[in-house]
Amino acid sequence: MVSSNSKPKLLTLENIRKGILGGFYFLKYRARKIPLGVNYDLTWQCNLRCKHCYFIASAKELRNNSAKSRKELTDEQWLNVFQHHSDMGIISASLTGGEPTLRMGLLHKAVKLFPSVQIASNGILKLPWFKHHKQPVYWVSLDGGEEMHNSIRGANIFHKVIENIEDDKRVLISTTITALNYKEVESVVKIAYEVGVSGIFFLMYTGYPNDPLLVKGEKMKSVAGSILKVMSDYGNFILISKKMLELYITKEFVPYCIFKMGGVKSYYPNGQRKFCVMGNSPLLCENCGCIVPVASYALSKFDSETIDKIKRFPF
Repeated sequence: MVSSNSKPKLLTLENIRKGILGGFYFLKYRARKIPLGVNYDLTWQCNLRCKHCYFIASAKELRNNSAKSRKELTDEQWLNVFQHHSDMGIISASLTGGEPTLRMGLLHKAVKLFPSVQIASNGILKLPWFKHHKQPVYWVSLDGGEEMHNSIRGANIFHKVIENIEDDKRVLISTTITALNYKEVESVVKIAYEVGVSGIFFLMYTGYPNDPLLVKGEKMKSVAGSILKVMSDYGNFILISKKMLELYITKEFVPYCIFKMGGVKSYYPNGQRKFCVMGNSPLLCENCGCIVPVASYALSKFDSETIDKIKRFPF
């Protein structure tokens, strides 16, 4: 366990550089309506069936949700999409799914084209390295300790994931907090720290009203207390700020969501545009727990702690 006594520093050269660069791309977006980033669900396929999977839920929102009838863009078609968006001036691509490592060739193509690439993975397959290119950031899911993680993932894969991410500084642990694992915050942070990755961030489960996995009321109070504790104990290893935690609770960011405003565009595996990374319906907004709009809204408020955290959390 570590403790950080240092306060976030707003006026550092790195923060100024990021602020200027971010301002440049924001102005370009405003002037030319160029998205700041794109999210690609590369495949319908996955090697797990997780209890809280937003992607499975969002796929069911399509008119034809039969697995046999779903089409995926070919590698060549995806490459054309990548190239088009790169030529537009989009600099950031998030590769999700399904499990994006099941279409490994597309990861290589995206890394070549986009300056910033994030890959969301369950960590079952070994995460590839890319010669002669900037390495992507891997968002690897971990839901808690061994028993909890395996239960939510529906498979005995905890030790395989740990083996695949050990001492890999490209990896950030992504933990989605639900009504199942809301007591696991301190446990999952300890595991992430000891395994040697770069940090951990939290999302709150996103679902429709009355979804039993939503974290509300006393459960949310418990989660907030646990996150504040690990922030104190582990310092900048925890890649969310107090402002971001506040926003998860108040939902103040929802009307200004970067997906709603066109700053990030999201696509299904068939190339169809979707409402946002979490699904294809604005009805999800009431219970949104996605870190992307939370972080972008906190940054828009020039929150110094958020700026300091986001230096290590590119998206």
